[in-house]
Amino acid sequence: MKRYIAFLAIALALVACKKAQPTGEQYQVAPALETSSGTVQFDAQGGSSFVSVSTSGTVQASCKKEWVSVSVAGRIVTVATEANESIESRYATVTIKADGKEKNVQVVQFGYNTKYIWDEEYSFPLDGGFLNLKYVNTDATLQITIDGDGTGWITAEAADGIFTINVAKNNTKQAREGVVTWKAGEDQRVVTIKQARNPNGQGGGGGGEGGNAVLFSEDFEDVDKLGDWMLIDADGDDNYWNYSDQFASHSGIGVLFSQSYDNNTGALTPDNWVITPGIELASSDNYVSFWVTGQDPEWNSEHYGVYVCTSLPETLSDLNNFELLFEGTNPVDGAYEEEEATVVTSQGTNIIVWQHIVVPVPDTYNGKTVYVAFRHFNCTDMFYLNLDDVSVTKGMPEKTVTSAPALASVKPSRTVSPDSARK
Repeated sequence: MKRYIAFLAIALALVACKKAQPTGEQYQVAPALETSSGTVQFDAQGGSSFVSVSTSGTVQASCKKEWVSVSVAGRIVTVATEANESIESRYATVTIKADGKEKNVQVVQFGYNTKYIWDEEYSFPLDGGFLNLKYVNTDATLQITIDGDGTGWITAEAADGIFTINVAKNNTKQAREGVVTWKAGEDQRVVTIKQARNPNGQGGGGGGEGGNAVLFSEDFEDVDKLGDWMLIDADGDDNYWNYSDQFASHSGIGVLFSQSYDNNTGALTPDNWVITPGIELASSDNYVSFWVTGQDPEWNSEHYGVYVCTSLPETLSDLNNFELLFEGTNPVDGAYEEEEATVVTSQGTNIIVWQHIVVPVPDTYNGKTVYVAFRHFNCTDMFYLNLDDVSVTKGMPEKTVTSAPALASVKPSRTVSPDSARK
């Protein structure tokens, strides 16, 4: 049976967390300067993308073009572009340096007004954004209508051959969908807009003990925030927990993953740790909450554990100070709730199941600052373990899947790239 990775149609951004800096020598470092991508592409409206750098040195990045800005957070280089108001595409080069080595990443931004309106579906992140589409000027009267539940968060306008759709930030815990219809005489186009839910938004609860305080949350949508997390490769194979905005995520597009199999290397035996920043717990009733799944439903028996400690490790032996809160093999029995996701690959359709795991924190940690660790270990020759929507709450967190039975909530399907199958 082949294994599949679920890809979105956007640039891959790997390793977005800060690797541990120990006093010992057990931690592995990258031997050469490598980047996750040699080219980053942008639509005319501009935006940002991430390039991860594999190096043991300090990363520097620069670009001579004024319309390109770059910033560095650990081993992640953020490349951002302004809107391109020309109809012609433009190009730039970002130079990345570390450890006396240098590598160039090409930036390509397409020209304005390059995409015509068709009956298509567009997905937006929870932060919203805008979409510019081109249409042929006509003497017919233009009519724009917004249907579905799009009223209030979708706006649209057309002028001078450009049809602009604006999508507001989603402040709710529900994914949402709206339909925008553009009509000129007998010519009509229907554009479907989908937007990811906000796990930290308002409403959308049900079945849980709502109204409890969120002490910490991370949905892995802002890669810059991940610099405060610690990555540890305890088995020494130079494979860590990584970040991706192309794999199957529970919400939004960002997710952490760890491998027990690599398409190029083969079977792995991971002992990979990822540790949160410090979290100040409440005086009582503290819970760790997270969503987890196996990337490939045919190879998903990934083993993992959740730990807590009042200090960060400086050497591998310090990991023994972490107290085990939960351990299991995916999929575990008795999950707090579950949610299906349909992943459409080039060779068929897969159904993966996200499990919501909620773990109580022992009372001995009440009122203290703690660090929560997620460990992928004690398994081999499976595929990827995906982690999303991590939080720590006072009281049980709200449930987000409100339908019964537990698997009644089906996430939208995603189409992956043709080369995503195991070689």
